[in-house]
Amino acid sequence: MYLEKFDPILPDSEIPKGAPIDPAVQMHCDEIAAAEGIVIIHPNWWGQPPAILKGWVDRVIRLGLAYEFAEEDGGEPSGKKERSKPSRSVQTDNETDVVAGQKSLFDF
Repeated sequence: MYLEKFDPILPDSEIPKGAPIDPAVQMHCDEIAAAEGIVIIHPNWWGQPPAILKGWVDRVIRLGLAYEFAEEDGGEPSGKKERSKPSRSVQTDNETDVVAGQKSLFDF
């Protein structure tokens, strides 16, 4: 993301479903839609992913692509079943011990 100078800031104009989006963001959306699964590996910086990754998630994992809001769900987002894909998020930190019961990346 840094190499391609990805802009992590979500502009107001991109928030509505179906809004026109930046071509670079659309490329990432298309890649996610075509993927068989998603793995995100990131460091844990003060309890969260780096800001550029958070911005990428905000701009790419978007309404209409990854989730919808359904009236019957009381406004809670729900996954798009026709696009459901296996996904994993792995964060790294400076701990060396594995927490009891914690699964490894490959223990699906």
